[in-house]
Amino acid sequence: MSRQLKELNDMLAVKEQMMSECVTMEQKRESLKRQLTFEKKIKMLEEKKKKLTQQLSGSKTSAAVGKISEQQRQRLNELKQHMAELQKKLKEQTRIGNFKEQTDKQLKSLTEQIVRMKQQRVQLMKQIKEESENFRKWKMEQDKKLMQLKAEDRKRDCEMAKMERQHSKSQDFYKRKAEEAAMVLLLYISFTD
Repeated sequence: MSRQLKELNDMLAVKEQMMSECVTMEQKRESLKRQLTFEKKIKMLEEKKKKLTQQLSGSKTSAAVGKISEQQRQRLNELKQHMAELQKKLKEQTRIGNFKEQTDKQLKSLTEQIVRMKQQRVQLMKQIKEESENFRKWKMEQDKKLMQLKAEDRKRDCEMAKMERQHSKSQDFYKRKAEEAAMVLLLYISFTD
């Protein structure tokens, strides 16, 4: 019974650990959820990129315009890099978001399993307590019976010893009487001769 309780406690610890990991994953998902603004930022950056591209294609070849165009190219490259980073993060967010339903189901299942296991543990502990109490009562009863049997044995032994002493006394008495009778008979025979 205690082995079953140990196994149940071990399984419960595993389930609680899994539950903790699911909660951690859920917290991570929630923190990444805040990054949903990436989509808006990406759209905004795409619009800026579009404008800059249009400006670059429509610009003239003068030195001042060339300098502005170079700055715009650099800015465009920066925007492209920033967009790539945001898209990567958004992709990660989407991947984690897909796990939400699965994680929620897993959390629900683990919660139910943990509740069931805790109920089983309570029942098992109650059963162990009841069996312990029943065994204690049974042992007390057996000990009481054993004490009574020992007391009866001692009483019987005393009675047997008493009877043996009385029997021995009786034998001694009859032996003496027989010896006395034999002596009287011998004396009688010797006088009659």
